[in-house]
Amino acid sequence: MIWQFNHRASSIDYKGRIVPGRHDVIETDEYQLIDPNFSPIPRFWVYDKEINNRIKNNVKYLFGFRDITNASSERTSIFSFIPLTGVGHQMPLIFTEKKEPMVKAILATIFNSFVFDFISRQKLGGTHMTYFILKQLPVVLFESIDILYIDKIIDIVLKLSYTASDIVYFAHDLGYNGPPFRWDPEERAYLMAELDAIVAHLYGVTHDELDYILETFPIVKKKDIAKYGEYRTKRLIFEYYNNYKDLLEATQ
Repeated sequence: MIWQFNHRASSIDYKGRIVPGRHDVIETDEYQLIDPNFSPIPRFWVYDKEINNRIKNNVKYLFGFRDITNASSERTSIFSFIPLTGVGHQMPLIFTEKKEPMVKAILATIFNSFVFDFISRQKLGGTHMTYFILKQLPVVLFESIDILYIDKIIDIVLKLSYTASDIVYFAHDLGYNGPPFRWDPEERAYLMAELDAIVAHLYGVTHDELDYILETFPIVKKKDIAKYGEYRTKRLIFEYYNNYKDLLEATQ
């Protein structure tokens, strides 16, 4: 039911009869995503008290990822922030020792990047992204990230994630008290591309290496060419990648 920086990617359709053993999940349409009050409908429900008994320390939202995936899907590493709610075992949750919300925002940025996705595909041998796989993967140390990147990452993750009222506590934790940001697919494409460019620099990925990595996502490329006549995602990422490279060289 989630996608990268989107906790409302799909929902259960109760218009038809739910058939046991069959997934009746439908993709959320753009009109629903534009509505900040729209929340996806789950198949199963649990009492609030059951959730509160398990979640301590005044937690108001959660951070997790898709367990079901594989190395040949459109994307393999899929992480999102979600409201405080019950989840099944196929959406593992992440709790950090460092409580700062910005740490989770930076982790989400890294985990949802093409660079990290490429790395995860080298380890994934089946259809499950599990804790023991995730813990083997290299992640940039928070302490090594330049403040220039941190401020930009926080701003972008906030805009990508806070598109619905039910995730308001996440926005508050990042110091934002305004209304949800409007869901805009075009703007999101640019914001995601900028995050990917930043992560590529954080990992020290060269221009040629990034080009190779992006070419290993054929489904993304195929969809872009069908819709835009070009591999637009790749072009946008390189535009930001080159801009940040020039900025870094100018400050050194």
